Amino acid sequence: MEKLETIFLTNLWNDILERVNKTNKVLQSKDVDMLVAMNHLKSLKTYLQEIRDKFNEYELKGKSTHRCLGSDYSDANKRERKLSVRLA
Repeated sequence: MEKLETIFLTNLWNDILERVNKTNKVLQSKDVDMLVAMNHLKSLKTYLQEIRDKFNEYELKGKSTHRCLGSDYSDANKRERKLSVRLA
């Protein structure tokens, strides 16, 4: 949980799966009618389309988390690999 990517994806997937779970529970209830089910599915679709534009918000949330030691992605800190060239 120290990498920015991990925190970012954990926050993002938590929000997505929480919303999907709530919709799923409504759809599986015994007394749900077709109109309610359709409205919940439309709402879920709209939510998922809107969350695409919130990358910066989730990135800032990840960077502000106290567990995140660095504010860069892990590949930004990697050394560049040098290819070993063997001459025959």
